[in-house]
Amino acid sequence: MTHGGAPAGYTIIEVMIFLAITSVLFIGAMTSIGGKQASVQFSQATRDAQTKIQDIISNVSTGFYPNNNDFTCTVPNRTTAASRPQFILPVVGQSTQGSSSDCIFLGKVMQLAVQDADASGTKYNAISVAARRLGHEVIAKEVVSLDEANPTVIVKPDGNTTVESAAFQFGLRVTKVVDAGTGTQYGAIAFFSTLPYYAEDSSDLTSGAQRVSFGGIPGTVLNQSLTDANTQINNISDSSTPTGPGRTTIKMNPSEGIVICLADNNNRKAMLTVGGASGQATVRLDIDLSYNKVLCA
Repeated sequence: MTHGGAPAGYTIIEVMIFLAITSVLFIGAMTSIGGKQASVQFSQATRDAQTKIQDIISNVSTGFYPNNNDFTCTVPNRTTAASRPQFILPVVGQSTQGSSSDCIFLGKVMQLAVQDADASGTKYNAISVAARRLGHEVIAKEVVSLDEANPTVIVKPDGNTTVESAAFQFGLRVTKVVDAGTGTQYGAIAFFSTLPYYAEDSSDLTSGAQRVSFGGIPGTVLNQSLTDANTQINNISDSSTPTGPGRTTIKMNPSEGIVICLADNNNRKAMLTVGGASGQATVRLDIDLSYNKVLCA
């Protein structure tokens, strides 16, 4: 039973005001959640990139590279300094890793910012590199320099490479790769095992702790083709006066490290520094306030 006339209700204007306020609150909540999700994804992507680079360093340190035992490495003319590794069909009993008497696995080169038209983030290639084991002297010694070693990208006899390709997460992009000390820019970074050396006062081979050296590959740029990157890798030398024509000098272990500048589609930025004060091939992540806006501009 009702009293005082018809029951009260909401007017159309009141309903519209209620819906408008609700919509604003909903949009604000979704924007906040979306912003937090994007921030979390960016943090996850940068740490994943750091881990991927560290994994390449670890593989070089342990001597791991892709090998299905479908090729072996040889140096055709061991007494010629310019003779570089070649990759042929395996010889019975000599197809497993580490069995070649002519070659060593030198390390890997990380070619950065390899972009496909349908890819939202930066892809990269991990390129395996071999080298001569011995110099060209009649009584050959272990090579002690990249100039002697003739670094060579591993290409199988069928023309296929041993390149490992992957992509960074959540649209993370590489915007610059730069030597923090000189400002020189690159598109690829070498991670090579250190070569042995001989004592100055004798011909004895001196051994030490195994470590991984790093350096930007001269002549490489972002978004370069794999073929062009391979050419630059095959031309590197660590001598100020390289023995062969067309070879370029690589600066290993730059004192201030090599910086990889990163950004996402929302203009969040970070940077990874390979090496630095320690001189070791370690990877440090800097984000937000520690990001170097001048270096990565």
